[in-house]
Amino acid sequence: MKTSNKLILAFILAAFLVAFTIHAVLYTEYRKGHFVTKEKMHTEAFIRYNLPTPRVISIDGTIWVNLIPADHFALELPHKNEDPDAGMFQPTPAFRLKGAPPSNQAVAFQQRGDTLFVFGNVSIPIHRPFSGFSYRRNLPQVNIYGSATGDLLLNHGQFYLQGAPYPAHAHSARLTISNSTLWIGMQYENLHHPPAEFFDSLDIQAVNSFIVLNTPAMIDHLTMELKDSSTINDRYSNLMHSIIRSTPDSRVEFPADNLKRNQIIIQ
Repeated sequence: MKTSNKLILAFILAAFLVAFTIHAVLYTEYRKGHFVTKEKMHTEAFIRYNLPTPRVISIDGTIWVNLIPADHFALELPHKNEDPDAGMFQPTPAFRLKGAPPSNQAVAFQQRGDTLFVFGNVSIPIHRPFSGFSYRRNLPQVNIYGSATGDLLLNHGQFYLQGAPYPAHAHSARLTISNSTLWIGMQYENLHHPPAEFFDSLDIQAVNSFIVLNTPAMIDHLTMELKDSSTINDRYSNLMHSIIRSTPDSRVEFPADNLKRNQIIIQ
């Protein structure tokens, strides 16, 4: 056997032994119970605040907020409350005081009366309808647990509205969004069948914003008004009835099947 062939064979055997050893060690640790559960990882990643249920949720300047259906209201902020893109989403200041560095904190909150304010450091429009998972996982996320029956106000941010897992629990929401990106249903990159997310009725007012109806979304009634170069993009959601009012400078993108069940009015 040639020397080169011997080296290739030795390399293959060494790689196999390394892979087998790593697998054996991990399996041994698993059998001993030396692993971190999904719940513990979540607890280590977020700080939870149990709050009174607000009538209005105002979200301003945030990179990523998730609204998750739940029986009790709570807010979760990331333990690592730093913006990896700090400075990228603010206009260049005309001047800065000497010795006053910019804040790196990504998000904060305050509750006043019946309104919950969640705010970050973004001050320009956020239009990221199709950002990939590898990018999203590095963003400081905020989780809001509770009902979406009140008013949701979103400005300069990115928001994921999660539906209920069962039709009987489908909920309604009223949203007013400006300079933002709204996902209805989660966006998946792989072509598998994602779990359905059910909505009873959605009422959305959008100004200079991008709305994506992702595949898992199952919406009974949708009412939407698009203004100031807003866009709605339907990625094969399940729409039963909808009325969409749009200004001529906005954009409506629907596949043919859903287009038949929609009433589109150009104002």
